[in-house]
Formats: sequence, structure tokens, C-alpha cells
Amino acid sequence: IMKRVGVERFCAVCSDNAGNTKKARALLKQLTPSVLDIGDCCHHLQNTAKDLTRLPEFKEVIGQLRKIITYFRKSTLANTELSALRAEDGVARGLESIGKTRFATVYWSSESIRQCLPQLRRIVGSGKFAIKFEQALTCYTSILAPLARAIKALEATNTTASDVLVFWLALASHLDHLLSQPEDVTGISPTLGRKVRGIVNARYKAFIDEAPNDIYFGAFYLNPRELSVLRSLTCY
Repeated sequence: IMKRVGVERFCAVCSDNAGNTKKARALLKQLTPSVLDIGDCCHHLQNTAKDLTRLPEFKEVIGQLRKIITYFRKSTLANTELSALRAEDGVARGLESIGKTRFATVYWSSESIRQCLPQLRRIVGSGKFAIKFEQALTCYTSILAPLARAIKALEATNTTASDVLVFWLALASHLDHLLSQPEDVTGISPTLGRKVRGIVNARYKAFIDEAPNDIYFGAFYLNPRELSVLRSLTCY
């Protein structure tokens, strides 16, 4: 296909990092040295989110999350009551189911529940269980938020390789700030914090540091907007 269209018209090949697709990119790079070998940043961030979601610390809250979503999806009465309370309180966004194709879907479902917590309390009441669930949910969403929002931003059609590095650095900085705060403020234990740092650092290293080329740093440096930032830092 590339020969039919014209090899000179292709500048890069991009895919997720599954074994077969990664190997296919490498083989294509060997055949066509002028083509850049690029991993899919959104897939990689999604895999990072999946790694975090699978941590045992989140198993209970995600199990409860699934039950709540399922109950309100199947109960017409409960869903109608929730919709009425949302309309009364001006909450436009309802509960979102956990899907199979949307990136960071567990986060967006969790966030939809978190946004509806005041209305859910009025329906089911509150107690020790509810408080524990809310704390665990907030802990999960605070950690996953920067990744989910980075994925959403990087899915834009005008995303550049420079943006990939910027968002990776931004989410890493955000998580570093979050995990540096005391446990009684964030609800995140030191043990969980170390696990989160380990996963994010490993995924960053695999995607940025061990990339087949330095396209992300190169694009960042050559981007006039980012270059002005680098110059200001150098001057400082």
C-alpha cells in the first residue's frame, strides 16, 4: 500500500505496543528507514491506567462501583429518582457504565458516581459504609484523573509529539505533588503511593526513555512555544 501511494508520502507509523504490532513497526522501519517508529501514546496511558486500576487497594471500591452502576441501570425506579434529584440540583451528568472500548472507562464511571454522591446519599442514606466508599472513590479518582484527562486531550486531531511529552511530564508532576501530601489529607497510604510511582515511572521509561527514537524530546525542543519555556528556565 505504501508503495502504491508513495513511500515518500509517509513520515511515521504508529500503533499500540502489542507484541505483533510493535514488531511490525520495527520491520517496517528496517524496510523504510525514513519512516519514524512511534508508539500510540493513548494506548500506553490506557495501559498505565489499567495497571493502577488493578492494584489490590482498589479492588473493593471498584467492585462496589460496578454494583452501584448495575443497580441503577436495571432499576427504573431508582434511576428515575436519581434523574429527578440531579435535575433539581442542576447536575447534568448522570451515571456512566464501565465500557470495553473507551479509554480510562473505570475512571470516568467513578467520576460520574462521585459527581452524583449528594443525590445518591439522599436515595440510599449514609453511614460508615457510605463514608468508607466515598473516601476510597475519591482516592481512586484523584490518582487516575491526570491520566484520564491526558488521554482525552491527546486524542485530539491536532496533537503533536511535543504534546505527548508535555502531558506525560504534567501528569507525573501532578501525581508527585499529590503523593507528597500527608495520608490524612489525600487518603493515600505511603505503600499505595510507592506502587503508583513505580507503575507511572516504569510506563514513562518504556514509552519515552526507551522509545525507538527521540521524537518526543526532539519535537518538544523544536516547538517554538516550548522553546520559549526552556529559554526562560535557562535564564533563571
